[in-house]
Amino acid sequence: MLRLTRVRSAGLLGVILLYASSVLAETAASSPQLQLVDDRGRRIDEVLDVCFQVELRNDCRRVVPGERVHPPASFFGLRVEGEDHGPVSVRRESLQKQPDGSFQIEVPRKAWLRIAKEDQRPLTISLYLPQDPIFREPAFRVQMKPGEEEVRVPAGEFIASLSLAHNAPDLHRLTAPAASRVKLTYRPREGWSLVARTRSAASLRLVSHTQVEIAEAVGYGQQDRPVAATISGADGLVLLSGLSPVVASLTARHPDFIQSELRGLTATPGTFAFRAIDLGAGGRIAAHVTLHGRPLTGATCYVYSLIPDVQVQEEPLRQLWEGSVDSQGLCLSARLAQGVYKLRVRVPESTAQVNHWVSVLEAQDTEEDVALAPTRIYGEIRRGAKPVQGYSVEAMLLDRTRPSRATRGDISAEGVSDDEGRYELTVWTPGRYGLLVRSPARTPTAGHKDLTTDGDEDRRMDFDLNAMAFQGRVVDEDGKPVEAAHAVLRWQGVLVAHTDAEGRFEIAVEGEGTGTLHAVKPGYRESDPVDVQVKGEEPIPFVTLVLKRKGTIRGKVLSASGSPVPNAWVGSGGASLERGPFLYSATRSAADGGFEVEIPPGPPRVFVSGPGCPLSWFDLPAQAQPEGGSGEEAPVLVRCPALPSALELSLLDSAGKPLAHAGVILRREGAIVPGGVLATHLQLLGLPTETDGTGHLILAGLSPGDYELFLNTQSSESTIAIGRREGYLSAVSLPALQTTELQVTLPPP
Repeated sequence: MLRLTRVRSAGLLGVILLYASSVLAETAASSPQLQLVDDRGRRIDEVLDVCFQVELRNDCRRVVPGERVHPPASFFGLRVEGEDHGPVSVRRESLQKQPDGSFQIEVPRKAWLRIAKEDQRPLTISLYLPQDPIFREPAFRVQMKPGEEEVRVPAGEFIASLSLAHNAPDLHRLTAPAASRVKLTYRPREGWSLVARTRSAASLRLVSHTQVEIAEAVGYGQQDRPVAATISGADGLVLLSGLSPVVASLTARHPDFIQSELRGLTATPGTFAFRAIDLGAGGRIAAHVTLHGRPLTGATCYVYSLIPDVQVQEEPLRQLWEGSVDSQGLCLSARLAQGVYKLRVRVPESTAQVNHWVSVLEAQDTEEDVALAPTRIYGEIRRGAKPVQGYSVEAMLLDRTRPSRATRGDISAEGVSDDEGRYELTVWTPGRYGLLVRSPARTPTAGHKDLTTDGDEDRRMDFDLNAMAFQGRVVDEDGKPVEAAHAVLRWQGVLVAHTDAEGRFEIAVEGEGTGTLHAVKPGYRESDPVDVQVKGEEPIPFVTLVLKRKGTIRGKVLSASGSPVPNAWVGSGGASLERGPFLYSATRSAADGGFEVEIPPGPPRVFVSGPGCPLSWFDLPAQAQPEGGSGEEAPVLVRCPALPSALELSLLDSAGKPLAHAGVILRREGAIVPGGVLATHLQLLGLPTETDGTGHLILAGLSPGDYELFLNTQSSESTIAIGRREGYLSAVSLPALQTTELQVTLPPP
């Protein structure tokens, strides 16, 4: 019985195999055949490796000359290579049937590439297709061994990267016709290299003849130092080999586009970086400047942009363009990147100016009507019924919309009182204005009024200032005068005066009332407030305000070699339960590297960032000066790390889309870097503090080490300090002199 079962089983197996063979034969007969020919259309007389991509695997087979090749029923693409042919990669959808129903694939003969070089160490040759979107993985890679002079490479147009040891990749354009012999010369260089693609931002069309300049981004208020320049080719590509800056900036200029700038370019020495340069056509401001409906020929127009990430009291403006109104009343600016700009029109033969905030759109001319209708404002300024000379009246337009970062209004016009107390000024556009009177020392007085005008009128506005003034002196604990301190009077608002070399100040007030007076200055604690009042004819007593020095620590910033680091940024860190670690105070080092910075109570921690000094922090011995101390203790020495590291971060949301306008908080080996410290460091290097529209953020000039990254929109210094993990992104190790690439996708909410 058992033997019979075996016989029947064997017979059944034979039937199955016979059936399967017939099915396979029918499938092969019905499947389109692949015809593999060389660049001349001839049959290939060598063994070829043919690999089909089937789902997540590769189905590879060796094909001998004359063998029929039938692809699988379902595949995405295939790759063909032989010793003397290919490699060729083809997507299934790009295959075209021949009249006989077959698919013909051209596998060109390889070329011989000869490399002229003096160094006999192994050389890595990587070939990239010019249209490669990211230049991460080469289309072909081979190593030239010592003693070799030629290697086989695919035929075609390539970007060749020649790498030897730790030198910068030597980049070349390579044209290798089939079965030809071509030659490249290897030039050893130190540093890193750059491939950049210039293209139209609107159409993504490749742009040739773009002038590209590379500069060392020194930062810390120093000008960028030019390093290299070149012009993009017909493929829009720029090849720059052997760049030395740790961080570089790029400027691209083309007559058909606005100037484009990229900052924060960096790569690990011995590698190359890739960047896409999107050139915008920009837009223009077409300002129509008229006076009583007629062109105001001779007026001057200016265009300004707000400087990002600059914290100053005055508006941080950068002038971009200047031009004159033509005979038609038109002021047509140069091309500007899409954004918000300040348009300023200066009236001829006058100090008056008109300011408009204008939004510029890509590839459009923005029409802006500047219709002038002057209002003459005049009057007298008196104090105690007597005219005063040298007082100024400022007219500020109040109801003009402006960007959130434009924190102050625009002074439209100003007039100064003569020896009879008379002043005069002209505002040139209708609207609501605030009029403020300043003393000859530029101190605001209590004289201020509002005025609304429809234009084309005269308005008299007199100011009667009270004869009273608070006078005083600011001194330190030793009774020595404190120059350049601020005396602050809270009196129907806030009035501020600056002390002179003798520590003296004067603040004029109007009318009776009460208030408080105190003094402030960096490096000192705020003085105790003094109650003051004006009542009838009672005299106002002289006020002395005492400033006490804050606790400070003195030190000297040294490079790794021991030389002083001038102009380094030094910040002290504080901590509280509510805020966690935070930036307490900051200063800059002197020419000899010396600094003195305020510190909060407790063990001092300072952060340092400077030219040739990566961002680092130090827990110093408790040698802080007591309040009012003499400052005779020896300065502590702060030695910077020798080499920096960098992180190239890409953030994606849970849907895989770039996460823009996001920042990070760093923690290194348990120490939290306050957001204010990291932001200041990046600003000093001229780098953005948040991700751009592609989710990209460069953190350059960091000390090497192990870091943890937290998203600042989901965490804070205080939550990190107590051990909470909200906003945690990743841990990363940053080696010295390397740029580490990290992409993080946020989890679903």
